[in-house]
Amino acid sequence: MNKPSLNIIPLIDVMLVIIIISLSVQSFVKYKAIDITPPLSKSEQNAKTDANVLAISKEFELRINDEIVSLDDLVSKINKDEKLNIICDEELYFKDFIKVIYELKNNNFNNYTILTRLK
Repeated sequence: MNKPSLNIIPLIDVMLVIIIISLSVQSFVKYKAIDITPPLSKSEQNAKTDANVLAISKEFELRINDEIVSLDDLVSKINKDEKLNIICDEELYFKDFIKVIYELKNNNFNNYTILTRLK
């Protein structure tokens, strides 16, 4: 008499198809990146109004208090003792936003707030 066995090959086939579909769909998703529309948020917290403002447009144009700066000059234009409010366009590519945060973190600047708008 044959013992019943569990055939897992179809399960593996289905899982591979699901993984392939999810990876292909994920590759089409884009994080799009002065007309700035901040992303929506459900939480509310007031930011300091006397802080410097770093505005990032969807074309990755950086402005500190309406003065255009490059990514390389960003840290030299900011006083590390002052608070910085970062506001970026909701269509800005996420990788560009991460470049700015990475530049700040590499220069030990951690005194910033990311601004959004309420739903």
